[in-house]
Amino acid sequence: MSATRSIAEAARATGLSVHTLRYYERIGLIGRVGRTSNGRRAYTEDDVWWLGFVALLATTGMPIRDLVAFARLEREGDATLPERRAMLERQREELLAGVARLNAYLDAVQRKLGHYAADDGSRDPDVRPGG
Repeated sequence: MSATRSIAEAARATGLSVHTLRYYERIGLIGRVGRTSNGRRAYTEDDVWWLGFVALLATTGMPIRDLVAFARLEREGDATLPERRAMLERQREELLAGVARLNAYLDAVQRKLGHYAADDGSRDPDVRPGG
């Protein structure tokens, strides 16, 4: 039998709270977690890896309903690979759009800093007044 982790150990390993792990199990983000002989949850290394991946997807802004759908498709197996790939591709596009927005904000801040560094007293036409 392979080593397992308690819920507290799984929480530490994934950076998720115990409450979140129970919630994820309740809504179907993780399949049924094994139990020890005394009824305590026993997370496998595969469970911990999956929870880390789900946490990563959540951090990217993927909505819970999409995370649940992705988890369901994952459990259904290889036949759902095209659907899962499409979901990840959509999430990648969302992330790329977010990166583009952040880069535009960064460019505006850098232009303003350049304006301040020049200290020539002229207004920066690319940045709105008030800054």
